[in-house]
Amino acid sequence: MPVRFFAMTAVSMVFLGNAFADQREDYSGDITTGIDIDYLGTDNLYVTYYGGTVTNGTENPFVVKSSSNAYTNVDVGYRPDGNLGTPAGTIDSQDIGVYIEASSQLVARNATDITSLGEGIHFSVYDNGVSNTLYNQGSVISSQTGVYLNQFGGDATIHFQNDGYVSSSGPSAYTAVMIDNGGDPALGSFTVLNNGTIEGVGTGVSGIHNADNATKSITISNTAGGIVSADAPVVYISGGSASTMIDTVSISNAGTIEGNNGTNSVLVYYANSVSITNSGTMTGTAYVERVGSCDFKNSGTISVTDGGDAVYFNADGGTFEHMSGSTINGNVYVYGNSTLVVHDGANKITGGGVYLDNGTILKLVFNAENLGSLIAASDIDIDGVTLLLDVTNAENISILDQYTVVSSDTVINGGFLDLSQGETFWEGNYEFQITYGATDISLTVLNIIPEPSSYASVLGLTVLGGLALRRRRK
Repeated sequence: MPVRFFAMTAVSMVFLGNAFADQREDYSGDITTGIDIDYLGTDNLYVTYYGGTVTNGTENPFVVKSSSNAYTNVDVGYRPDGNLGTPAGTIDSQDIGVYIEASSQLVARNATDITSLGEGIHFSVYDNGVSNTLYNQGSVISSQTGVYLNQFGGDATIHFQNDGYVSSSGPSAYTAVMIDNGGDPALGSFTVLNNGTIEGVGTGVSGIHNADNATKSITISNTAGGIVSADAPVVYISGGSASTMIDTVSISNAGTIEGNNGTNSVLVYYANSVSITNSGTMTGTAYVERVGSCDFKNSGTISVTDGGDAVYFNADGGTFEHMSGSTINGNVYVYGNSTLVVHDGANKITGGGVYLDNGTILKLVFNAENLGSLIAASDIDIDGVTLLLDVTNAENISILDQYTVVSSDTVINGGFLDLSQGETFWEGNYEFQITYGATDISLTVLNIIPEPSSYASVLGLTVLGGLALRRRRK
């Protein structure tokens, strides 16, 4: 039979401006009939377990349901004093490993080793309008979904921090971490912070995936020590359709996102505003399509192992930035009303070419006296593409300086929009002339308009020397 409510204390306290008592449920050791708590009270609920193995036949071994309007705290693998259990313990389930739901603010921690045939951890909040947090520093191994995060019926925020290990594998596996907003599509926010390892093993199994529905915001951060890998799209975020767009999506990677067997490292569909920052390593195609604005900054490495497509970018008004020091191995495709920005110091694109769709923009950025240059191992398509130069930080540029701005080991196809062979154009205070070759495109500086401070210096010198200053205007 379920173990319930046998370790109680009542302590007067003030919480969120109201007076509540603490309801405690503390367990330890081996439990073969499971832990099943269905709390209907109004006090703060605290549940702890550590030190053994919890099983319950074919039923869920660890269940906490709280309708409390105060606060619910569940610590799995921790002592009542909040310290880590020694040992933390084990949860062995033929269904869901740890099931937690609450109407109040919910905070839960896991340090145990969870093995389950169903979901490893099910974490649900209902219409509580506050921030809720799940921490994992244990091991969660599931044959279905490792961690399931569910916000239903309100504007709650769910934050999941993984410092341990989460895995989904097997013939019924779906994703290691699932995000599901079942409430108002305009509300509900999720954040996933990974400092540990998240793995999706098997055909169609993702690392981090949402349930193809509208959500206010999804933020995913993989830190320098974090690893997210999968046999299907590793980080897969989609609103599901044009009528159920996610409002904002933010993905940052400083660690490793690894798509096995040529799958996508990142796949984003149907979102209004997207921000992606990669300073780590991404293996597998970074794919962005059917989104509104998108700012994708790559200062790390994006590569594919099969010589295929490293980047597929199609955003309405979006920019993909090839930053200084960044590396791309594989083809780069840019479509729609999008811009490819290349900074000075960006490495040569190896293992593929660059294919810019008609109507896109190539923007090259000066860094002091050097200009960003698009260099690729294979073909570069620029037909009908608009060329822009950012000369904001240009320094030490002289007349007749020449810059190779596009270079291919094979061939350059087409020409820039409204820039024919030998044509001149102004960008800021600099006049350039363009020269097309079979495998290179260069710009030569023809004229420079000095800054106003330079005018003053020259005028002063000419007055002192009794010379007439004549300035030629074009």
